[in-house]
This record gives sequence, structure tokens and C-alpha cells, in this order.
Amino acid sequence: LAGVLLLAVVLSAYAGQNDMGVARTFRAVFGQGDRFDVLLVQKFRLGRIVAGLTAGAALGLAGCLTQTLARNRLATPELLGV
Repeated sequence: LAGVLLLAVVLSAYAGQNDMGVARTFRAVFGQGDRFDVLLVQKFRLGRIVAGLTAGAALGLAGCLTQTLARNRLATPELLGV
């Protein structure tokens, strides 16, 4: 599961409208290379990755809390009228 997450993070850093090579992307992640590449990757693409990871963790926590508070392992959003 961690490998799939790492692959998704790498693909998300690489994918975008501005086609950058893998080598340019990795250099930009570590602050090397063209200023535009560094700005694009560090400010926009990494921000998108962090936002996605945060949203995913929050949704997972919400599901866990729903099941815990309902004391039902099969709890669904319909149980609470959501």
C-alpha cells in the first residue's frame, strides 16, 4: 500500500500541463535546475499532493470515527442520515 502511495505521489509530481521530464521533475523537487521548474513543482504540484494526502487522511479518519461512534463495523453514511 505504501508503494502504491509513493507511486501516486511521484506520478502526481510528474503529471501536468507543462510537460517536464522525470529528471527535471526530480531536480526541481530538490531545488535544483530552472527557476520556473522549481516554482512549478514546489509551489503548485507539491501543494496539490499535500492537499490530496490531507483530504484522503481526513476522509479515512471520518469513516473510522463513524464506525467507532456507531459501534457498528458496517456503519455507512446513511446510518447517520448524511
